[in-house]
Amino acid sequence: MTPMLTIRRRHSKKCPDRIKGPNYLKSRGHCPLRVCGTADGRRVRESLKTRDLRRAARRIVEIEDRSSGKVRKTIKAAVEAFQAQHAENAPETQCKYKRHLAYLTDFCAGQSITYVDTVTSKRWTATGCGETKTTGSGSRKSNSCASSLSFAVTASGQPRIPRKG
Repeated sequence: MTPMLTIRRRHSKKCPDRIKGPNYLKSRGHCPLRVCGTADGRRVRESLKTRDLRRAARRIVEIEDRSSGKVRKTIKAAVEAFQAQHAENAPETQCKYKRHLAYLTDFCAGQSITYVDTVTSKRWTATGCGETKTTGSGSRKSNSCASSLSFAVTASGQPRIPRKG
């Protein structure tokens, strides 16, 4: 059975949009959001603990995935799998991968990202990675953050081997 979940606002008594009802999401009072509907044949009515529509939509996807039994890979599990896959590489390479994966995990922790499928390069570069750095020979674009994201995970959430040469 597919889950049927909808986002609703729980308008406060002082909210100017209260008379428009719980399905009116463009609240000027910034009222909290909740989810209503059915999942796994049971009625669901719970707070999403946010007032932001984008976060609420992500949390509904997580609830739907839990009810459908879809397995989602966490960032920590992906990093561990990647490191296990590259355990035979040279120590210098392992050190480089460890540094890049530390950037990735720090970024994800700072953005409250838990699952691999929610990491996008757009979110990654919007945080300041890839800034121009000045060196002795001129300025160059630092691509280490973007490249660490590209080799750490694929779209399916599986670690992959970086291309050589």
